[in-house]
Amino acid sequence: MVSFPEYQEKEQICACLEGIREQNPGKRILLVLDNFSSHICPYTRKRAHQLC
Repeated sequence: MVSFPEYQEKEQICACLEGIREQNPGKRILLVLDNFSSHICPYTRKRAHQLC
């Protein structure tokens, strides 16, 4: 389980996503995020899709 600090910027969120992908190559990953702006902004969504 990964828990993000309350006020992380989009760059930190994406860095965390990259770390999760590196630790789980080729595996399916399910993340549940709330509607905090850095979780749903286009920057984060684009990077998350690139890591799929």
